Amino acid sequence: MINNTKADKFYLSQYSALILRIVLVLLFYTFARALFFTFNTTYFIVPEDETKVAYFFKVFFGGMRFGVSAVFYVNIVYIFFCIIPFTFRNNGLYKKITGFLFYYFLNIIVFAFDYIDIIYFRFTEKRMTFDIFRFAQTEGGFLRLIPVFLRDYWYLFLIFIVMIALFIWAASHIIARSKKYQSFSFGWFCKNLFYASLVGGVLLLGIRGGFQWYPLTLAMAAQYAKTGNDAFVLNTPFSIITTSKSNPIRSVQYFDEQTLKTIYTPVRQYDTETEFLNKNVVIIILEGFSAEYSRLFNPKLPESYMPHLDTLAQKGSPLLSYSNGMRSMEAIPAIIAGIPTLMHNEYLTSNYAGNNISGLPAILKTKGYTSAFFHGGYNGTMKFDSFANLAGFDYYYGADEYGDKKDHDECWGIYDEPFLQYALQQIDSMRHPFFAALFTLSSHHPYNIPDNYKKMLNNPKQETGIFESVLYADYALHKFMEEAEKHRWFKNTLFVFIPDHTSLPVESSSRLKRHEIFSIYYAPGDSLPEFQLPFSQQIDVMPSVLHLLNYPNPFFSFGNSVFHTGNAFSISYSNGTYQFITEQKVLIFNGDSLIALHDRNRQPTKNLLGKKEIPHEDYNLMRAIIQTYNTALIENRLTLRRYENKQE
Repeated sequence: MINNTKADKFYLSQYSALILRIVLVLLFYTFARALFFTFNTTYFIVPEDETKVAYFFKVFFGGMRFGVSAVFYVNIVYIFFCIIPFTFRNNGLYKKITGFLFYYFLNIIVFAFDYIDIIYFRFTEKRMTFDIFRFAQTEGGFLRLIPVFLRDYWYLFLIFIVMIALFIWAASHIIARSKKYQSFSFGWFCKNLFYASLVGGVLLLGIRGGFQWYPLTLAMAAQYAKTGNDAFVLNTPFSIITTSKSNPIRSVQYFDEQTLKTIYTPVRQYDTETEFLNKNVVIIILEGFSAEYSRLFNPKLPESYMPHLDTLAQKGSPLLSYSNGMRSMEAIPAIIAGIPTLMHNEYLTSNYAGNNISGLPAILKTKGYTSAFFHGGYNGTMKFDSFANLAGFDYYYGADEYGDKKDHDECWGIYDEPFLQYALQQIDSMRHPFFAALFTLSSHHPYNIPDNYKKMLNNPKQETGIFESVLYADYALHKFMEEAEKHRWFKNTLFVFIPDHTSLPVESSSRLKRHEIFSIYYAPGDSLPEFQLPFSQQIDVMPSVLHLLNYPNPFFSFGNSVFHTGNAFSISYSNGTYQFITEQKVLIFNGDSLIALHDRNRQPTKNLLGKKEIPHEDYNLMRAIIQTYNTALIENRLTLRRYENKQE
């Protein structure tokens, strides 16, 4: 029982109420993470050397450390106002204002992000980071997506409302009883300053995540989940807060300059003797397609979700590939300019988006090419139009240029089938040789397709959502290619088909599988040389195209030509760790040390670190690429001229 006649008892009561309120927030964070597990079990991969139950508890309870850090981060202002050693903290109005603003309101907002990320994770396969605010600011259709998400995931919204009501009810019953009049004295001040210091010490310890030398980071989640399950350890508030710093990458020096050049260089040069081919180039970027959706790459699939592309692939050269990211905004600079996103922010929303680059449009312009970028989304969507200008495209065609609103999908922009036909008309009017990049749209959530196509598609299982929209996009591409064949320029054109990222998996998959896409090179008038690499990545597209065209000059690209002998690799970044894929191994690296090693072909979920010898050649190559990448972004050296000036 609280004794209000003794000051020390009163203040213990005050602090007890604060502790209970903070514990309450932690319980609600924990419940949100339990929901995250429940709704995303498909993405939770149990290592082959772990039992499911033991591994679940290891991951779940490991996440409590990050949960405490997030709770203290979010509530630090409220805690400060509660422990400030002045008597006005007992004023009723003061308590109501600070409680409403910095406890109820702030925590409810944070809860909302946690619940949104339960679904948003399925599209990015990482915890939401601070770049979501940059995305919201630059994404023209962001507000239009809110009612769509509420419609599709109403049940989660209902759970959120119930939990918020329960939170408000529970918190409002935790009351710190105080004296009506509290006189200020030096002794009272010193005692409460001491209590405040103790709370401050606990607060600092909780935010840091313990007594370790460095505070918690996203990469530290891998201590509890070394198979790509980092997102299940982390929570969204922690992820957003820790990625809010203005500088997303740091300069690293794993090697001195001389050693670095012997391991890796981003300067590429291929055929210097054969005559340059003035072939037209059309790159078609496929929204949300995956190698899993193709029977060519996934023979276990009863029916292909992309039958027309599978047929076309057999006429051309298909190759298993890996995405360098999990968002469309990461794919565009990777495919068009050979620049991956190896940091928390997408390249297009980062501090380095204004760097000088030299992508395919600028390089081909030196050979007399005209270029255009086509995307059926509303102009400004994901900054594609800004990037098109930066990369050197001559023209940009979006929903604004298309104009006809009857073909709008009421969310993102124009349906694929009519927009691809519109793109074909514009391409037909371009001066030759030309370079065109087309980005499909309809296989993006909410996966709207025209009603008249629902019965027309070959969809025996009556699939809906992503699978139905992929069938539609595949049909739209078929109609595009069917019409393109009638044009004179068709046989003098190199076509490249590659997805921007994977989408919902057909079945449970590893971190490796989540990046498995494909690339198809197709030259209807010619036979293509054989692939010299066993797989590719998105940043290999630019050098591969230039190699096929016999481009004679050196250029800057982080990728390689798949038609040239060399080291096959793919690199990506997510939740504070790098994934580096080689022909035999998969390395997971946190920027300082190797934290996991997998066998790419046989045991992609089993951690072999400590059981198998580290492949030092692969390890050094990965670190050399990261060092080169970070330095090039920080120092604005993403073009051949600026990169070579540094080397002199």
